[in-house]
Amino acid sequence: MSEKYINQLAQFRTWRTDFLPAVESAVQEPSTISGGSEAALEAWGYYQSLMAMPVSKLSKFGDAIWDFNADDPHAARNVKGAKLKIDFSRYTNLNATAILEVKAALN
Repeated sequence: MSEKYINQLAQFRTWRTDFLPAVESAVQEPSTISGGSEAALEAWGYYQSLMAMPVSKLSKFGDAIWDFNADDPHAARNVKGAKLKIDFSRYTNLNATAILEVKAALN
């Protein structure tokens, strides 16, 4: 991850209380989040930029599968492939909020 995204990830703690309710109740239109208040719209903008943040050469923060194979082309043969991927959709017992927080912690 590039250093220019560290500040964006550091803001996760600040904005999480504003945008996590929207994530739990599925993705809504920004105008319907918390009555369309300015803080909620700012949080929605942060959420959208967080989802677009790259975590590897092939994956973005919002992707269900993070693929790190292109980041280390000289990885050992026994590590390449599925061992350099994280498939968050496999964790069906975790809700979207928990997965989002795990992604932020891993990044």
